[in-house]
Amino acid sequence: KMAELAATTLDYENYHIFVGTYPNDPETQQDVEKVCARFPNVHKVICARPGPTSKADCLNNVLNAITQFEQRACLKFEGFILHDSEDVLSKMELRLFNYLIDKNDLIQLPVYPLKKSWTSFTSGHYLDEFAESHGKDLAVRTAVGASLPSAGVGCAIARPAVAKIAALRGGKPFDASSLTEDYELGLTLHQLGFRSIFA
Repeated sequence: KMAELAATTLDYENYHIFVGTYPNDPETQQDVEKVCARFPNVHKVICARPGPTSKADCLNNVLNAITQFEQRACLKFEGFILHDSEDVLSKMELRLFNYLIDKNDLIQLPVYPLKKSWTSFTSGHYLDEFAESHGKDLAVRTAVGASLPSAGVGCAIARPAVAKIAALRGGKPFDASSLTEDYELGLTLHQLGFRSIFA
């Protein structure tokens, strides 16, 4: 549903969506295939190992598929945007990312969970955490030039930054052993001297 929503609402012309799936999840693969049939810029990626693995492992598989797609299509993406399957996107986000990607290596948009019933404890925790972090903390961190932990969603990473981390990690920029690959990625980029911004 998220890929379909993105493909029908994003205000942008030249982009592709890659959806990571697992070989042992045929139902999700079928759902993604239906969206791919409607939108030629949506692509299904089947991860190498059965799921569930870590999100980072899935992202490494997706990035590998993107690289292969670029070679076949003779094109090169300027950056990579991360989203999860439950995300609701801003239709203008690709324009903002495109505007900022030349001068920034990690661009993080504000992420706010949609309000749920009080009995949804996990969602409620994220609602509070993201409201605090994305309502105050990240704006201050950007202003003082501190490291910026990525949320792993609603963020764009410039190609040179991904390439540098991939080169340091044997071609896999995302740490598959980490459960917080998003935070780790943001901190690693800062340590390597890349520029991050909370937009």
